[in-house]
Amino acid sequence: VKFRSGRLRNLWTGNVVAVGNSGGFVEPLEATSLQTIGTMCANLADTLRGCGGRPTPSLAKLFNLHHTAMWDDIRDFLAVHYRFNTRIDSEFWRQCQAETALHGAEGIVEYYQENGPSLNGANHALSRDNAFGLEGYYALLTGQAVPHRRPHAPSEKERAYWKKRTAELTVMAAGSYSMSEGLTLLRDPRLRWG
Repeated sequence: VKFRSGRLRNLWTGNVVAVGNSGGFVEPLEATSLQTIGTMCANLADTLRGCGGRPTPSLAKLFNLHHTAMWDDIRDFLAVHYRFNTRIDSEFWRQCQAETALHGAEGIVEYYQENGPSLNGANHALSRDNAFGLEGYYALLTGQAVPHRRPHAPSEKERAYWKKRTAELTVMAAGSYSMSEGLTLLRDPRLRWG
């Protein structure tokens, strides 16, 4: 599938605002489109409400700065996936591993490779507004088994806590609805929200 990856420099120009994939497109398998649309619509509505429907150029400029940074965060997060994915061995994925630029994710990847999934100072590696956050990056990096130089050897106390917590979560999961049961409940015409 051929596509052009990127984003507009200015999502808000004059009286036109590009929302969702009309303002940027990263890759066809990304699952952030709905999040992007929701975030942008909420921010636009708040902005217009806050200015009484009379936006100034500085409001549009700040909107552009915020939302272009959001698109860049999506690009950076997906770049980590492409660079470190080893589950599929094909020419495509080998090229991705060799050539994918990390852009803004370079700092958090470097930090992780040196320190592992440590919280010590890691909050400075990403902006506060990053949609994926440190937890998202750590889930991706540890899930893809990206090596790091600070392996953690859990203490007996940590092992005991982890064993207790996983047992609690197993009990909770066993008592939950199955997908089929949940959908049946949601489709029940007697269901009333709030």
